[in-house]
Amino acid sequence: MPVPVKGLSGVTAIAAGSLFSLALMSNGTVVAWGDNREGQLGDGTLRNSTVPVPVTGLSGVTSIAAGALHSLAVLGNGTAMAWGDNESGQLGVGRRVSLRVVPTAVAKITGITAIAAGEEHSVALLSDGSVWVWGGNGEFQLARRNGFPGGIGQSNVPLRVPGLGKAKAIAAGGSFSLAVLAGGRVRGWGDNAFGQLGNGGAQTGPALVTVTGLSGAARVVAGGVTALAFGPAATTGPAATAAGPVSSPWRIAGNPPNPGGVDGLKDVFFGSVAAGSASDAWAVGASDALSASSQPLAEHWDGHAWTTAAVPMPAGAADAQVDGVDEVSGGNVWAVGNLTTSAGAERTLIEHWDGTAWSVVPSPKPRTGFGAFDELRGIGGTSAGDLWAVGEYSDGQNFNAMLFAHWNGTAWSFVKEPAALHASAFGNAVTVLSPTDAWAVGENGFQSATLSAHWDGHAWSFVKTPFPQDGADPQNFLTGGTATGPGNVWASGYEGNVNQQNFNLPYVLHWNGTAWSLTETPNAGTEGSLLAGVTALSPADVWAAGQTGESDGALLTFAEHFNGQSWSVVPSLDPGELGDAPDSTFDAIAGVPPHVLFGVGSQETPTFCCLAASPNGAPQAEP
Repeated sequence: MPVPVKGLSGVTAIAAGSLFSLALMSNGTVVAWGDNREGQLGDGTLRNSTVPVPVTGLSGVTSIAAGALHSLAVLGNGTAMAWGDNESGQLGVGRRVSLRVVPTAVAKITGITAIAAGEEHSVALLSDGSVWVWGGNGEFQLARRNGFPGGIGQSNVPLRVPGLGKAKAIAAGGSFSLAVLAGGRVRGWGDNAFGQLGNGGAQTGPALVTVTGLSGAARVVAGGVTALAFGPAATTGPAATAAGPVSSPWRIAGNPPNPGGVDGLKDVFFGSVAAGSASDAWAVGASDALSASSQPLAEHWDGHAWTTAAVPMPAGAADAQVDGVDEVSGGNVWAVGNLTTSAGAERTLIEHWDGTAWSVVPSPKPRTGFGAFDELRGIGGTSAGDLWAVGEYSDGQNFNAMLFAHWNGTAWSFVKEPAALHASAFGNAVTVLSPTDAWAVGENGFQSATLSAHWDGHAWSFVKTPFPQDGADPQNFLTGGTATGPGNVWASGYEGNVNQQNFNLPYVLHWNGTAWSLTETPNAGTEGSLLAGVTALSPADVWAAGQTGESDGALLTFAEHFNGQSWSVVPSLDPGELGDAPDSTFDAIAGVPPHVLFGVGSQETPTFCCLAASPNGAPQAEP
């Protein structure tokens, strides 16, 4: 129940931070109470207080604001004071200091009529209608680029929001901001992972966006990832009532059941998907129990729901998983992956669905002896008697080579890799056009470069591929392949560690019958995006999928489309949300012409994190 704050009267305004509170008194002073680990109480100490304490040296205050760990106050002369955490420059004091335990003047701006505080940024409205921001820019809170090249990570001084026009009210959410303009329109910028900018999408970027269909607003308020607008004439038009919170062609198609469920304490990972029709698809991966081994997993889509099909654990395996799948027909499906023996050796795994049950099929193991290992990651084919699987193998000492395995309708056999260009090659995906035309893609681990190999019916040969080289140690990967003909082959990929930062750059390679070319596709997220797979419905209808990384820890699904001329981002859904940041990824994509797509991956769902034995031996959930 509500209890009185001790010793307070004459309060004219209040503000709440993460674990502390502020109150503006009628005499123009400010008091604070609660957490003070970063000096956000402004009393000159770092001691917490369970009762209000005066903020040092403040008088003539007209308004206040509280961020996660910092505080702001506007004075009667139109200047501002700030105190508390300054890790991202959110105090705006013009220099790099970690914190301030007493109020310090915000640099550069006067004429302030309103102020707002986000998690690690601050916003001010001036009497001329301009809006100024300072602090962190990890989620584009400063309405400016933050990536490579030319972006800024933060600002210790206020910067004017460009292109906004005259505002009459402002609000700051966790990592986003809003402003009310003439006519009651509301515009926003910053983090939009949960749709908090109200523009019908969920893409985060530096551009200002307009809240869809809203007019007549007088004020806005913002929470961590939510926003409200209200006023004497606030209304929404038809555009704001469109079905669904996100405008996206993707839909959740009856998520596969978690074989363990919450009580089973199992995580499920899907690494590949294949489809024969809109009502016949397979997703494969692994089911990982906290108290047991990783088990190979296969789920089947019948057009209405996903069901689990039992996949046998190989004899002598301590754990196993399948990473690639290909559906030749409804009664002929193949999955490939790897297992770990009880002795710790990593070996290839091939499983087959005959229309009734899955079974283990003997697979090639090109090297034996201490330290030798092999695994398969991708599979593809054109008929029941012509399948290729790719991965990697090693003698455990001298090399890692791309592994090729071929099915001739009777048995799987090892096929020698091309003459080595290097001592470290990995195969991730294979696409087969005919018995004399197949492509495998992966990476050259020695050079951190893209890698492709071509089968001409007699032998595999490496074919030169381009790759970006941003900075001293870029990491390049090709993750998927698809084709509509000998002169139209696509490979998905990305560059990691761009400029030696935690930043990804997505791209695709295209084979035109003569050479590979590279196209950088649109990027999203404060830590960039990666592409995990690609599928072509037609030469002018190609799709790629993967994930976007955000600096707040969120992972978001990511999808892009090629219309025959250019690539564009297509909004996708993020069903997994636990805590402040969602974690959802696409790890594979498959298509059924003319217009059906399947995307699989993983999402975060509420469950227990771990088990501990209680004194009586019963399991207990830990935080």
